[in-house]
Amino acid sequence: MSAEHIPEPTITFGLRNILMVNNRAFEAPDLLPDNIKEIVECVDDDLQRQFSIIEAQDSLWREHEASRLRPTILIARLALYSQPSIALTRNALISGHSFFTHGSVLTEEALPYWTSALATPYQPEIHNLRGTNTTSGVWLGISPKD
Repeated sequence: MSAEHIPEPTITFGLRNILMVNNRAFEAPDLLPDNIKEIVECVDDDLQRQFSIIEAQDSLWREHEASRLRPTILIARLALYSQPSIALTRNALISGHSFFTHGSVLTEEALPYWTSALATPYQPEIHNLRGTNTTSGVWLGISPKD
């Protein structure tokens, strides 16, 4: 099949902030770490639009500037919720925190995904979420740099 017959991927955002390509979120086992930078570069226009939407909605819900949250888009799940030790170090797990802004909390296997995200114009974040099967797990997210 030639490149001209390959359809463009459909970019959406599940639950407002999970990057979905053709209705699928990215999972670390399906990606090489360097793919993170490539993905972000390829969908940057979509990311910019979604960050604007998230910021606009947040400003409607939160009247005061100080209570507004920095928008985050989750770009790849690094580990399932039942297996957080695949992505998070023992110290990170012991801390009980669900949000991290530095890569030192990541295992040797997960750190290269963080490093790839650092090479983008965004600030990487790690989120350890409990929720539905779709959302739970350890996620690599990005936010606009301040």
